[in-house]
Amino acid sequence: RVFRPGDLDRDNDVDIFDVQILVARWLWGECGPFNEWCSGADQTAGGDVGFGDYTITAAHWLAGVYPAAPQGLAAGAAETTISLNWDDNTEADLAGYNVYRSLGPSSDYVRINLPLLTGSEYVDTNVDNCITYYYLVTAVDRFGFESVFSNEVCANAGVQPVMRLIAGIGVKSAGLYVSNWQDQVGHNDAKQTATNSRPVLASNAINGQPAIAFHGTGRHLDVADSDDINTGGPYSGKTLIAVFKTSSDLITRQVIWEQGGGTRGLSLYLDNGNLYINGWNLKDTEPQWGPTGLNAPVLPDTACLTTLVLDADAGTFEGFLNGASIGSIDGVDRLYNHSDDGALGHVESATKFHDLTNNNGPADFVGLIAEFHQYNQALSTTDRQTLEAVLMAKYAIGG
Repeated sequence: RVFRPGDLDRDNDVDIFDVQILVARWLWGECGPFNEWCSGADQTAGGDVGFGDYTITAAHWLAGVYPAAPQGLAAGAAETTISLNWDDNTEADLAGYNVYRSLGPSSDYVRINLPLLTGSEYVDTNVDNCITYYYLVTAVDRFGFESVFSNEVCANAGVQPVMRLIAGIGVKSAGLYVSNWQDQVGHNDAKQTATNSRPVLASNAINGQPAIAFHGTGRHLDVADSDDINTGGPYSGKTLIAVFKTSSDLITRQVIWEQGGGTRGLSLYLDNGNLYINGWNLKDTEPQWGPTGLNAPVLPDTACLTTLVLDADAGTFEGFLNGASIGSIDGVDRLYNHSDDGALGHVESATKFHDLTNNNGPADFVGLIAEFHQYNQALSTTDRQTLEAVLMAKYAIGG
């Protein structure tokens, strides 16, 4: 093990106790390997304890084993890169910094810089668009001692989401009952103020990852109207992605997510053994389309990933299950403003199902939801497939 020069008691700092050892051995002679150079006091290996050894201890006086953790780490995203910057450390013996990256918060970090960085900034060019990367930074002194981690930041290159819910981050609960599922990119939190209507936070729910458990009987989370989600239209593009797990009940109609009402909106739901990916814009003074009702069978007690892509510029509405297309509809136009809030786990006020029946719900969901992402663009095929692949690997979906 390497110890800092001047650290005679080998407790990883240089303080009064090291000076006491030096004074106790002052002017000792006949130092050598046989007596560990006078128990380490002969730091110059010159054969005695003298002024040179005092100089070494004085030069490192009050030095600790680790530099301070870097402060003020921030991340900024561009089209194909993520830039990091942080405050300069002030240690006189600072050698540089290391940057660590992960695909999830608080774990599985890997160093991505080589060699040591000498400045307090870094541009990560080895990134895929739409993938969220998490970063930490450490400081390293010239003796190789490394600080603890800085604050954690995250960012994704390319198209930015307007909403990102991840069950492993930002879930506020009373006991296990979820009152607020915090949006990681904006202010579109999913909330529930009524105690008896709160779903449950389930740890190790899908491939060891947490998820929110909806047990039917009115348990749901609401998302307030916002320009990001539903009142800032008309929207030429939308991409919705949800990671969920079915229960043993696939016959009952169950809403995973819905936004809008009976005239305009989007929804993801289960019905009679199928997943439905639905969109509609039915106002008679606007271009009318839908309900789309794209559907595919799903299995009970199975983790799934579903993607909805509205591309009004191309005139298409397409649905995907576990990365594979389940159908596309042409002649689709923009989606206009569609208030009435959004919801995870039931119908909020009203919706429009594929068969035009029971549009007021509640269609309570029985199952798990681990993540929900929304973009106000139609993701490119490459970006969509990249994000789907990462999420499917994370939750062991398909294969």
